[in-house]
Amino acid sequence: MTEALVICLTWPTLMAYLRIATYRALTEGMSTRDNLVPDAHLAAILLEHGVSKLFTRDRDFLKLRGLKVEDPFVAGS
Repeated sequence: MTEALVICLTWPTLMAYLRIATYRALTEGMSTRDNLVPDAHLAAILLEHGVSKLFTRDRDFLKLRGLKVEDPFVAGS
């Protein structure tokens, strides 16, 4: 008798991956895993709501397309 593999994903995790999958342009040509998953999820939510600019010091957002990222602590940005 073979054992079935059971995988349990929480609803927020499923929604994050669904949102990332529907915004493929954000992560085109890159692997979306590890710490980039929550960033891509947040970027997709921002774009859904018409926000195109994000002020953050998190440099991972620079990897995502479609979102303008500015460091609020750098003069002239």
